[in-house]
Amino acid sequence: MQGRHIHETNQSHGQREDGIETVIPNLSWRYSGATATNQAIAPGLARLLCVAWLGPDRPGGVARLTLRDLLRLRARRPSPVVWHARRNIEMAVGLLLKTCWPFVLIFTSAGQRHHTAITRWMIKRVDAVIAPSAASASFAHRPAHVIHHGVDPVRYAPAADRAAAWAATGLPRHYGIGCFGRIRRRKGTDVFVSAMCRLLPRFPD
Repeated sequence: MQGRHIHETNQSHGQREDGIETVIPNLSWRYSGATATNQAIAPGLARLLCVAWLGPDRPGGVARLTLRDLLRLRARRPSPVVWHARRNIEMAVGLLLKTCWPFVLIFTSAGQRHHTAITRWMIKRVDAVIAPSAASASFAHRPAHVIHHGVDPVRYAPAADRAAAWAATGLPRHYGIGCFGRIRRRKGTDVFVSAMCRLLPRFPD
């Protein structure tokens, strides 16, 4: 039943009919930035490739992959399937699966911090590493392909009337600056707050 669902979903997006090409694993039950990035990218990727999502928080327009579907991949055609990991748990599972499944393991390393020894060990064993910036790539401890995060110009186009759009939010003054993400020291949220405390008295709008 799930296999038929994947086939029908992929057909509706003009994808290939000969099976899954890319698996997007989302193996964390905690909603995080990695989950949000996967959700944003997966629908666009699904318009280009035969994509399946493994785990919770699946976005619309992307086929669901079950454990039963995963087992079927062992008996599929010999061409490889991309397993695109963004977290350590997904990289570890991908390395385990690669021992007997036709997977090509790709890891996106977005963090700008020194990795633990186990993370470095896993990164050395994946097939390719993607980093969203040169800074992130410098922490990968191996060559990485730098591919910057994209922005959907249709979804994020400025409003025709910015003043009216801002007024509709019900927020005061005329402009807003946001800092999005979990409050963590390395994200610089404290720097943002300090800067706003200095700027707001000078620029109250």
